[in-house]
Amino acid sequence: MFSIVSLALALATASTGTSGNSFCKPPESPIFSCDLGKKRVSVCAGNRLVTYRYGTIGKAAPEMQISSNGKDGRVHSDFVVGGGGGQQASLRFSNGDTHYIVFSGYTGSLTDSPGKQWSGLDVLNGTTSVRNRQCGAGKLLPLASSSIPAFVPVDEENGPFSGWR
Repeated sequence: MFSIVSLALALATASTGTSGNSFCKPPESPIFSCDLGKKRVSVCAGNRLVTYRYGTIGKAAPEMQISSNGKDGRVHSDFVVGGGGGQQASLRFSNGDTHYIVFSGYTGSLTDSPGKQWSGLDVLNGTTSVRNRQCGAGKLLPLASSSIPAFVPVDEENGPFSGWR
């Protein structure tokens, strides 16, 4: 039996075509989602695809979507480990010469600020960052290396897109 709260949530999800606090659509699973002011960025996995979606919070359809099966060169992953025990996972989605990198990381116990966490979106034109936004407080599903689908290729080590964000 549905409770009033679960029924309201189901209706809200059905009316927006999204899953909870992300732009994911059933049967996709959200692997990253964060709010950037009035905008939201989500990464969803399902049906041998990984999909980047970006748009205005509360709107039914995102303004941008990039889907990839990992074989078309439109998605790559990266994982960085720091000397102090910290790490960062990222996914890069490419649309021509523009790259959208979602990332999540934390500092290790051997740093000046152990346990500090961050997530966000870095937009690059070529290899130059033109906009780097940190996720706002609140609704956040950080990216974990374990949630990145195995079919996503890894970026070149020490290449132009690898590194801390």
